[in-house]
Amino acid sequence: GEQLLYQIPNNRVLTSKLGLLCCLREQERVMKKIRSSNSKNLHQRQNFFFLCVWSCRGARLLKMEEFFPESFRLDLKDERNAFFQLCKEEQIWICKPSYSNQGRGIFLLKNPAAVNTLQAQLHSTEEYLLNKKVSYKVPQARIVQRYIHQPLLLEGKKFDVRSYLLIACTAPYVLFFAQGYVRLTCANYDAASDDLTVHLTNQYIQKKNSLYSQLKDETVWRMEHFNSYVNQKFRKTNGLPKDWVFTVFTVSASKC
Repeated sequence: GEQLLYQIPNNRVLTSKLGLLCCLREQERVMKKIRSSNSKNLHQRQNFFFLCVWSCRGARLLKMEEFFPESFRLDLKDERNAFFQLCKEEQIWICKPSYSNQGRGIFLLKNPAAVNTLQAQLHSTEEYLLNKKVSYKVPQARIVQRYIHQPLLLEGKKFDVRSYLLIACTAPYVLFFAQGYVRLTCANYDAASDDLTVHLTNQYIQKKNSLYSQLKDETVWRMEHFNSYVNQKFRKTNGLPKDWVFTVFTVSASKC
């Protein structure tokens, strides 16, 4: 059946990369305003859903830069120009369309030549739209982010944990959390590789890897498998408590 999520009014605020970026920036703006005014109004603070990192000492508010890569909107001229002005050296950036999924339309910018090509394409598109005299005269909504080129790896491969959190109510807070699963790439990570299956973990992209038919079952781990792996590999060497995945990790993820 159809996903109920897309029946929610204004769902793009929740489901698009641009919507997420805008929401996080607004959250950061509000938090800076609260910190600068040194507000002590507890009721006002409780009306915001804070992104937190939890420890034995309690919760600490996270700054956006601590968990979200440096990002620019390419549909806004000022941000577009700021990015192209910044990106003059050999750095890796990742460019994503806002309203797409399954890794479609994503590509890496690994050198100034690639950045110059993107800049020329955007300029050409902008000129075309102006000449056509259409009412919507901005480039396709995309964001570009600084690529994390030294990520945490699992068995030498890029991975992520896909968990699910439903905020059913904010006053009082009622949350539903599902642990989800772990997604891995087929091939070992190599920052220099041009193969997107090395960089993106989703199944749609991994199916394009020639090894996928052989390694399909290894690209998705149940959380029980992940928990056993951490117990065997890191419990003693890193001093982790038993079943760290189902205790510390799960509690932290469900409260962030």
